[in-house]
Amino acid sequence: MRRERGISIVEILIGVTVIVILMISFLPVFTKATNDVRQANMYSLAASLARAEMERLMGLGFEAPELSADPSGTADRWFYYHRLYKVWVPVSSQNDAFDGSVNPSSIPSLADIVNETDSTLSSLGSQFASILKNPQNRVMFVGRMRVVNCPASAFDASTGTIDLSSCGVSDSDAQLKRITITVASGDDSDKNIDNGVDGPFATRVEITGIKVVG
Repeated sequence: MRRERGISIVEILIGVTVIVILMISFLPVFTKATNDVRQANMYSLAASLARAEMERLMGLGFEAPELSADPSGTADRWFYYHRLYKVWVPVSSQNDAFDGSVNPSSIPSLADIVNETDSTLSSLGSQFASILKNPQNRVMFVGRMRVVNCPASAFDASTGTIDLSSCGVSDSDAQLKRITITVASGDDSDKNIDNGVDGPFATRVEITGIKVVG
């Protein structure tokens, strides 16, 4: 009577080794696919935020203070998008935007993050609150709104573009305002929104609108 032969330990180890090798070989593919999905999601969110802000600005009056420029006819305003509160926080400089170092006075409860007493955080635990103590962790995106005042003659109707060399007039002389919204991920090491952005999920979106007087 023949005895049935079982599987030896050596054969099991060989099989496990082959499976592990196959898994390791496919790991970069899965990692890249995951990163690509997250990159696409970040870009989609940045584009959505930029469009929403542009729609809001285009709905303002031509002479709204938020659309005013300095005497040179150009104005840059900086913001960072708060990761927790999902709002744009105005700051005074590009560095402040990337650092997230200025607490928004419009959100009084933000100060409670440091004390870990905010009701919004209570269900998330103190560990999450302690992470948000680092200002950089509060920054999801950095935004810049650039307004350039232009005369009507700067607009080329055939191309739908503005000749910026003719722009830079005062608010009182402006008949067109070129509004540019730039949104970038907030992990840029050199803190310059125009030099490209860093990080594995970095993204940058820029859209432009033209507002006409009257």
